[in-house]
Amino acid sequence: MRKITAPKASEKLKLQKISFDLVERLRNGELIVFPTENSYVVAADPQNQDAVDRFRELKGHDPKTIYPLFVNSIEDLQPFTEDVSDKTRLLGQEFWPGLLNLVLSARDVPLHNFGGSETPDRLVARKPKNTLLNTVTELVGPVIYSTLKDKDGGVVKDLAKISPAHKKLITIAIDNGEIKGGKSTTLLNCMNQQFKVEREGAVTTWELKKVVSEVKES
Repeated sequence: MRKITAPKASEKLKLQKISFDLVERLRNGELIVFPTENSYVVAADPQNQDAVDRFRELKGHDPKTIYPLFVNSIEDLQPFTEDVSDKTRLLGQEFWPGLLNLVLSARDVPLHNFGGSETPDRLVARKPKNTLLNTVTELVGPVIYSTLKDKDGGVVKDLAKISPAHKKLITIAIDNGEIKGGKSTTLLNCMNQQFKVEREGAVTTWELKKVVSEVKES
């Protein structure tokens, strides 16, 4: 695993150069670690079956496990769901990039799109507050991701805590130093336009209701 210092948003040429390199690596099936608002995560191209297999090996999950997506906009989800509506667009406009995960019904799509071995009935997606990561997803499309855990089972907030076994499967890690604090994501179920909060985190139910009045508490 090789570390690359995270470029600043103002370093446009550096940001572009690193983005193009990461896009190529993701398309080639490599696993990349990115910093997010609350932890480091590992990401992969869901269109590359080798990448999905390597991702599952790292996570040690059941092959049926479905992983969430990082997207650049709500429109990126159109091929995968029929739940993109005016109201979900409003939610994306108001809270993305940010700590809101939208749960949407999944269409009958290729199995590898979400990392699982079976066709999922739902997908989970958000746009993170990370300029580099969003530039990458704008170029490569949605990526699957998952948090990394340290040897004690805690969420990795410092790259030094990534286990040696995981480092062998990861090609590049974007280093943004130790991630301080960070609230959890809010999970909002928008399947069939029901708008029910499954888990309240950084984005409150009250804030959601101001944008879509039909939002219900868990």
